[in-house]
Amino acid sequence: MKVNFSPVSFGNRDIRYHDKSHNILETFDDRQNLVRRIKYDKLCRDVDSVEFNEKKEVIGHLHKEYTPDGCIETYKSKTQEYVREIKTFVKDSFTHHIEKFTSKTSPQNNYINEFVRDATGKLVKVINNGKVLIIK
Repeated sequence: MKVNFSPVSFGNRDIRYHDKSHNILETFDDRQNLVRRIKYDKLCRDVDSVEFNEKKEVIGHLHKEYTPDGCIETYKSKTQEYVREIKTFVKDSFTHHIEKFTSKTSPQNNYINEFVRDATGKLVKVINNGKVLIIK
């Protein structure tokens, strides 16, 4: 019986390292092409994610900027570009979670959603593009 071994490996491989202010995770495919690079801040939140194709071209870029009451997320690819703003705050003992989505490539998909919860966390109201849905 003859057995041949080959140095071929299958599956993705991850490399983690630290630069001056970020932890970075790079994912490579089984051909050792860089597929994705994600940067994390000191609080382990992803702040920047870049996806690559086989030609090492950027095919998608997601950036997040964290604010004291939420997050501003921007995404850009060849087919899509949008900004999503997320805010959470407490007003009159109700928690309001507002998400505003603004697409430059598909403005017909823009929306503003607001979810209102009481002090126990129960969903009491949903506001979608100005239309109020009362939850019973």
